[in-house]
Amino acid sequence: MQQLLLVLVGAIGIGLGIGAALFVPKSGEDTQQKTSATGSFEMFEDGGEGETTPSPAPELHEVMKVIDGDTVTIKMGDKNETVRLIGIDTPETNDARTGVQCFGAEATAHLKKIIGKRITIEKDAGEGERDKYDRLLAYLFSENGVSLNKKMIEDGYAYEYTYDDAYKYQKEFKAAEEIAKEEKRGLWAPDACPEPISKALPKKESAPTTFVAPPIVLGVATTTPASSTSTREPEPKREEPEVKKEETKPAPAPEEDAPPVQSTSEYTCASNKYNCTHFKTRAEAQAVYDQCGGASNDIHKLDSNKDGEACESLP
Repeated sequence: MQQLLLVLVGAIGIGLGIGAALFVPKSGEDTQQKTSATGSFEMFEDGGEGETTPSPAPELHEVMKVIDGDTVTIKMGDKNETVRLIGIDTPETNDARTGVQCFGAEATAHLKKIIGKRITIEKDAGEGERDKYDRLLAYLFSENGVSLNKKMIEDGYAYEYTYDDAYKYQKEFKAAEEIAKEEKRGLWAPDACPEPISKALPKKESAPTTFVAPPIVLGVATTTPASSTSTREPEPKREEPEVKKEETKPAPAPEEDAPPVQSTSEYTCASNKYNCTHFKTRAEAQAVYDQCGGASNDIHKLDSNKDGEACESLP
């Protein structure tokens, strides 16, 4: 009898133990569930793991004018900006010192063909914001994201151009030039030009020139013979009397005794001595306009629409 009672008590104990095991959750699972729940809550609070704020779309700018194969004018805000494409150089079409170079017109036409109506720009801090002519320095991209700088090189209408330090896309542009050379595209074709085209003049800071600019004395024009090997040194800053501009008054007319400009070295920047009728070609007018300081000192009023181009009505 005593043994039977012991067996019954043992059976009851075992049953109670099994029941407790079935109804009490494991501590490890409970901790894991709590941790998971807490983690989910924290992720929800933080905005979710891996979520990123989308970058704003780049601003589109209307293309106002293609000046040549590496320079354009675009609309930025309420004003027009002249932009010089970083990392490329194309044969000249508007430089009085070189004239229209072989493949210059083709390069300009090609940029007009591929640029579209609107573009986005990217600046390069390593290149600076502007060049000595106050042109904005930038990479241009079409509306569908094509690099226009690289495309001009790739298609054989521009050279890769490094002014001084390496720029952001230098390796890509150099590789594009090698491909254009190997496949003899554009200006690299054997019959493209009668003579090899040397890379055009540096445009960011300084440019070699074919004549030495004469010293300018207020009211006096001097001449200096041209030299094919000389380089124009930076002119010292001249302090000239400030002229107050009145919008209601017309610009002063050129002096009546000003003779036609026979050479770009025969000029004065001290007073309004010429207008567009004194020049035979647009290139001559542009040379005097640039030498007198361009848009910052258009003393002769040669750039009526302020786009950096002098006497656009001339041939």
